[in-house]
Amino acid sequence: TGLSNCTTLIWGDAARLPYADHSFDAVFMSFTLELFDTPNLPLILTEAKRVLRENGRFCVVALSKENGGIITSLYELFHDTFPAYADCRPIFARKLLVEQSFRVVDGRHASMFGLPVEIILATI
Repeated sequence: TGLSNCTTLIWGDAARLPYADHSFDAVFMSFTLELFDTPNLPLILTEAKRVLRENGRFCVVALSKENGGIITSLYELFHDTFPAYADCRPIFARKLLVEQSFRVVDGRHASMFGLPVEIILATI
């Protein structure tokens, strides 16, 4: 019931999304990019761009390495020591999007349990 009648869950590879080019008006990733190895991030973002329609919106919510302090450093140490318990790691999300030719149209900083979080809205 609820949304189950109008949604489909697809299991796929983020580096090779099982969708045609320009299939979506928007792509949303919340605490997802941080899970991929750094060398794979450009490929993941290229795939997101591929499936977005012209003027499509891309929203990313990510633990932020920007303006990180002692809490961020402690979290990174915990992540390195216990990756099964702290799977996300802080990244420079805005910088990464700009490097991949996204146009950042809005951005906000927030905090989650004292950790800096960045919310970014971009277009292609």
